[in-house]
Amino acid sequence: MNKKLLSVFVLMNMSGTGVSENNFFSAAYAQEKTNVNEKEDIERIDVVSSRKRDEWILDVPLAVQSFSAEDIEKAGIGNLEDLTLFAPGLDFKDQGGNFAGRLLPAIRFRGLTSESSLPSNQVGSLFVDGVYVLGGAQSIGFEDIERVEVIRGPQSAHFGRSTFGGAINYITKDPSGEFGGKFNAAYSPNFGSSNISFSVHGSLIEDVLAASLTGSGFKNGSAYTANDGGTLGEQTTNAAHLSLLYTPTEDLKIKFRASYVEDEDTAPAATAIQFSEFSNCEAGTPVTVLNGDGIATETTLGGNLWCGALPEISDGVVVSRNTTFPIFEDGGAFLPEVDIRDLMVGNSRSVQDIEDAPYLDHFGLRRQMTRLAASFEYVINDEFDLDGNISYNDQDLMGIRDGDNSDGQSVYIGTPSFFEDFSSEIRLSYDAGGKFRALMGINYYKQEIHAAFSNGVEATNSILFDTAATPFEVRIVGAQNSTPNDDEIKTLGIFGSFDYYFTENLGLTLEGRWQNDEVTRFGGTFGEPIATGKLTSKEFLPRAIFKWNPTDNMMTYASYSKGTLPGQFNSSFVALDPEDKAIVQAENPGLQDEVPPEYLDSYEIGVKQSLMEGKLSYSTALYSMIWENMKSSISFLPPGATGFQSGFVSGESKIKGVEFEGGYVVSNNFDISLTANYTDAKYEDYSLTGLTPLFNLTTADGFKVDGNTLPRFPKWSGSLSGTYTNTLELATDWDWYTRVDILYNGKTYTDSYNLTWVDAYQKVNLKVGFTRDDLSIELYADNLLDEDGWVTGAGLAFFGEVPVKISTLNTLRAVHVSAMQPRELGVVLSLAF
Repeated sequence: MNKKLLSVFVLMNMSGTGVSENNFFSAAYAQEKTNVNEKEDIERIDVVSSRKRDEWILDVPLAVQSFSAEDIEKAGIGNLEDLTLFAPGLDFKDQGGNFAGRLLPAIRFRGLTSESSLPSNQVGSLFVDGVYVLGGAQSIGFEDIERVEVIRGPQSAHFGRSTFGGAINYITKDPSGEFGGKFNAAYSPNFGSSNISFSVHGSLIEDVLAASLTGSGFKNGSAYTANDGGTLGEQTTNAAHLSLLYTPTEDLKIKFRASYVEDEDTAPAATAIQFSEFSNCEAGTPVTVLNGDGIATETTLGGNLWCGALPEISDGVVVSRNTTFPIFEDGGAFLPEVDIRDLMVGNSRSVQDIEDAPYLDHFGLRRQMTRLAASFEYVINDEFDLDGNISYNDQDLMGIRDGDNSDGQSVYIGTPSFFEDFSSEIRLSYDAGGKFRALMGINYYKQEIHAAFSNGVEATNSILFDTAATPFEVRIVGAQNSTPNDDEIKTLGIFGSFDYYFTENLGLTLEGRWQNDEVTRFGGTFGEPIATGKLTSKEFLPRAIFKWNPTDNMMTYASYSKGTLPGQFNSSFVALDPEDKAIVQAENPGLQDEVPPEYLDSYEIGVKQSLMEGKLSYSTALYSMIWENMKSSISFLPPGATGFQSGFVSGESKIKGVEFEGGYVVSNNFDISLTANYTDAKYEDYSLTGLTPLFNLTTADGFKVDGNTLPRFPKWSGSLSGTYTNTLELATDWDWYTRVDILYNGKTYTDSYNLTWVDAYQKVNLKVGFTRDDLSIELYADNLLDEDGWVTGAGLAFFGEVPVKISTLNTLRAVHVSAMQPRELGVVLSLAF
């Protein structure tokens, strides 16, 4: 523990308050006036639907965590990235892949880190009312959320595709027939951050039709300025949600929800730490690595690297990147003049996708999302319930980014992207109150994506083919050299679960989903995508859970579950002629037309218990997983091509870990909570042929990272939190509270070769608030100790030098890092009516 953190504990103990934060776990089960032995009293406090039915959280034999709307508000959780700091085994950052900002966020569970940044290949997914969210997870706020459920481990049996490692489910509020509403306003003068929301609800037809309307405006202020004077890190989101609840009878409930969300961000607060500038491991440094046969090999570095924890802002790293549009000057026949603003904003090359995307005239992104959903619940009789949903989602996005993430005027990329999906589901459940209960359902899902995230509409100043017999330079402009990320997916799933209780305390659950996945991939270019074929996979995804309740307030379980991610065409490779394929395969062993489906076998045991009449409670889970056919991304240059193409080969890893969450209600006024996570994720069989030059190895030698830790996920993380509340002595109609959150994120490797990492960091948040009836005023300090580290980082080739040289493509490296938001002080006003 560093001295800053120690001083926080000393200060809080001297004040007699102790550390504070609302207690997500124990507060859900224990209040001074709640009898925890009466389950009907507790169900209204913490009920989850992680298995497609409402259950008391202590009865659910899964690693599931629930955050109520009150939990979220009291903790000041503004978005998904904030929430993950309190959820062991879950990681979410704006910078999901190599690209910083909200373009391609990634939800990671239990150390599962995918090399693919594509939305269709993520290891974890977000759902709203059980409906899959295709991209834009960070943009969905909590304005009309009843609770959030974080469910760790494969959830394919119930939630289907893209829940390979886990799922997050937002459950929205049902409109109330009683007129009322709420207004919230938060503001920080440090950088101008603000968050304003309102909601109003009431009856349109008494006891039959109720409605609610919610609106919000969020702004994350810019704390950094680029060297060219541009704003970095500013994010804005405006949203509106309309819900209708129709209850014609006591047995039927129909809900309709429409949402519109619009994001507009500047360039992110991120930069490239260039190893040509920052390096403590120079080219020629001796290293020991594994060759393609897995044999330890003595060699030397082929380029500069940083070995150890990356330097930070306090070490001289400047957070900067290009935010102004340059003009590439005329350099001859293969280097035509290019005005980047005319290309990206004025659409001088008449790219239809730029025309169709939301208008954007600055670096950053603009996204428009429309979500429509309808659901119903029908009680057939005392034993059978029928429910279902149907949804349609549309998302259009335009992004303009500095492709080299630095001040170098080398690569600029426009990413017009289009997402559309439709889903429907119906479920029949049986529960007669006896030993047996069951659920069966059918789900259909269809999505279409048209995008090229890596290099959509590209302008690369100059590429020098210095390895050619006669070296030459070219300038890449437009959408004709970009690898498309287009796909069309149709999924049909039939699922069910069967619970049988041998005794009152001993039960077995069998779950399964038969799933038919049809995936159409596209090759060609982003400008002219060509369908390269259809992959069809039929899978059965089981889960078996053995559950034992030794006491009324203790539950233990053991489970096995299986997850899958669909296979994939290496579209750019498939499009090559046989001779070029052979040349590329010789340089990239393992590259094939198709990558097989990925599989995850997960074994888990867990314990949940409530003690001392509910004052003390905890949940812990131990797990072990085997990940087969995990995708490893590579880049290759086909003969005669002027642009690099991307593809995947497959590998294997093993992951094990422990998660803990618990809390203790010390008194009527004071409670504490603790979360902790340990993850050990190791490669078992994983090749990175593209990095052989970095370690002075040949393609024939090969390069493997077996035994290394999977990047981008901390081995250790956790939180220590608590809340102290009391009544003001001078104004007895006012209550006051104070809360401190101490959040820890361990070091994370930036690359699979494990020589470079983002250092661990601690973040402290402090809040002091005053409440009376329906009015509350809160003062807050986020990042109280003003930590200036990196939130995350990803290593990759550095393209910031002009020209980009083919000879140094895999030896000139950098790490793209996202900066932590500095300390912000602010105030929150909340009024209910």
